[in-house]
Amino acid sequence: MQITVSTQISTQLDDTTMFQFGKVCEIIGLTPSNTVGMLIRDFVDRNFLPSIEKEIKTAKKSAKKKPSKLPYGFGCMKDQIWISEDFGSPMEDFKDYM
Repeated sequence: MQITVSTQISTQLDDTTMFQFGKVCEIIGLTPSNTVGMLIRDFVDRNFLPSIEKEIKTAKKSAKKKPSKLPYGFGCMKDQIWISEDFGSPMEDFKDYM
């Protein structure tokens, strides 16, 4: 009987690279976690990267376009938030306390 133990790996990527990596994974039908796991297993088993070379080349072409806006960057909510004209005026509910 073989016991499997999981280990968590952490890495840092810039937002653009992570966005493109996610798009490539989505195109080839994998999650980023599964993809990294496959790459590590191939490296260990075959001393070769990657096993999905052909799919990555194809997916890279369609994901190569940089996003015009990062999904959650500065200014991502522009024109979606507004402040009412009477924002600074007293509210009727608190008239007795003023």
